[in-house]
Amino acid sequence: MAVLTTTALTTSPFFTLEFGRASRTEATMISPTPAYFLLDPQKLLSVTKTEDGLMISLPDDMPDTINSVMVLDLKDKLDLTEPPQILSSFDFFVDTLLVRLKSDRKNIEIHYSTNQSDVNENSLLYTHPILLEKSVMVAARCYRNGKPVSGISTKIIRKVDGTPAVKVEKPLSGIAYNYYEGNWDSVPDFKKQKPLKEGELDNFSLNPKSAKEFYGFSFKGFVNVPANDMYAFYTNSDDGSTLWIDGKKVVDNDGLHAANEVESVVALAKGFHEIRVDYFNKTGSDGLTVSIRSNSMKKQVIPSNMLFH
Repeated sequence: MAVLTTTALTTSPFFTLEFGRASRTEATMISPTPAYFLLDPQKLLSVTKTEDGLMISLPDDMPDTINSVMVLDLKDKLDLTEPPQILSSFDFFVDTLLVRLKSDRKNIEIHYSTNQSDVNENSLLYTHPILLEKSVMVAARCYRNGKPVSGISTKIIRKVDGTPAVKVEKPLSGIAYNYYEGNWDSVPDFKKQKPLKEGELDNFSLNPKSAKEFYGFSFKGFVNVPANDMYAFYTNSDDGSTLWIDGKKVVDNDGLHAANEVESVVALAKGFHEIRVDYFNKTGSDGLTVSIRSNSMKKQVIPSNMLFH
C-alpha cells in the first residue's frame, strides 16, 4: 500500500493532482484501484492512468483543509524506472564529442532527441554513442512496449573554441624551474622573489629542494596537447599551488592545507601551450602532483613527453 500525502488549501486551484510526472523516478501501475482519504475510507477518489503517471481527482470538500492523507492500493507489481543517464567526459567540447545513454533497467528502449523537440516513441532510438558536432540539448526517456516508463533526462552540451596554440622554436624536452625559500601563507609572486636555484627537469618534481620547509618552486614551460579538445588539469599539493595555461590561472589550489586536489577544465587547440605551476610549502609534509585528462586521455600525471621548455 502506498500512502501519498498532499497539502490541500481551500484556496488551491489544484483539485486534480498528478503524481509521478514531476518526480525523477516514474512508477508504472498496470491496474490502479480507487484511492481514498485516510480519514474517510468510504469516500473513494477517482484514479485514472496517464502515459507516465496516475491522476487522482480531489473533491472540493477535503476532510482536512490543511493536510489530507490519501491512500492508494497498488494491485500489480510496482515498476520503478529512473530516467536514462546522459554520459559525457565534459559538458563542453571543441571538435566532436561522444555521448552515451545508459539505463540499469532491462527490457527497455531509450529514445532521445538533440533538437530540443519533445521525446516520444517516434524519437530516435538509442543504439550506439551519439556523435555531437554542435551545441545541443540532449533529452532522453525510457520506453517499454512503446509506452514511456520514466521521466525525461536532459543535458546541455556546448561547443566552444579552443585557445590557439603558440609557436615554439626548437623546443627542448622537460620543464624549467626556479627554486625559492621564504615564509609564506599563500603562493607568492615569484617574479618579485630572487631564485636560489634554477634548472631543468624531466617533469614536475620537488627533488631539487634544499630545505624541508619554507620553500617554493615556479615551474615554467610548454605542454604539447595532441588534439583540439577539452583538457582537465589537476594539482594535488601540500601546501598551496596554482596552475596557469597561456597566462591564465586555471587551477587555484592555494593556501595552507594538507594534500588536496583541485581540478579545472580549459578548451585548447592542438599544439604548444604555455604552462606554469607555482608551489610553496610552509611547514610539515609537502608534495606536488600535476595531472591531465581529456576526452581521449584518461586522468594521469602529465607525461614527460608532453612537457617542453
